[in-house]
Amino acid sequence: MSTVTLGVALREAITQNFAAAMRGEQQGELISFATPELLLKTLTQIRWNILRK
Repeated sequence: MSTVTLGVALREAITQNFAAAMRGEQQGELISFATPELLLKTLTQIRWNILRK
């Protein structure tokens, strides 16, 4: 089973992670959102239910 980390990150952090990944450094499974509002808008109730299981 894989684990995906969801979070809110500044553009700078996303850019740094991308640059590190391009250098071959492992970044893990990440999905980043620009704002908490966008995260909550994307994760509908059905998606939250799936994540809880």
